[in-house]
Amino acid sequence: MVIMCLRRVFTPLEHDRLDFKASGEVHLRNIASTCGTTFKAIKEINPQIRNSTIPAGYYVLNVPKGTAEQFKANFASALPRDKILICKKKARDK
Repeated sequence: MVIMCLRRVFTPLEHDRLDFKASGEVHLRNIASTCGTTFKAIKEINPQIRNSTIPAGYYVLNVPKGTAEQFKANFASALPRDKILICKKKARDK
């Protein structure tokens, strides 16, 4: 009997970085939908976030490349008014 071991090989998603300030707890699904992406994509490029929500505070958040502008255009209308976020796009670290 032959047993083969396969390992997952993938290319990391390219991303943009945002300075991100949440005034209240925010679910990553809200962030993902605002960017036009999935919860899974946000989790994969932000391994430092261990839960499905982020508490109030300041973060550097990675979003899929090209979605930072969409996020900035949509975040105020997509999130509850008490969780308005302040953000600005940063150049991606190389």
